[in-house]
Amino acid sequence: IIAAPIDFGAHALISTHHSVLAAPYHRNQGNLVAYNIFLAAPEKAKDLLTASNIDYVGICSKSAEVRNISNDAPNGLMAMLKIGKHPDYLRPIPSPKGSDIITYEVIK
Repeated sequence: IIAAPIDFGAHALISTHHSVLAAPYHRNQGNLVAYNIFLAAPEKAKDLLTASNIDYVGICSKSAEVRNISNDAPNGLMAMLKIGKHPDYLRPIPSPKGSDIITYEVIK
């Protein structure tokens, strides 16, 4: 399962074999969970990732949604990821050269 911003979800569903927590679909209860993860301080985000059985975290560093979430919670997980930093429970996954996609594996 990938935790990512809502605008990332549909792309991940169509281009990977993974499930997503959030996507731009009506009544998707995972959307609120994803927002709570990304707005939370990194240690609280870890607990939420674990509780939701998340395997991967992904963002597009150029996304307006990423910018907005980072602005709403400047000490939250999203803000940290946006500037290229990550907590020790996330392992970076290399991205293709020139890609704005940043992905991590959740270390369990």
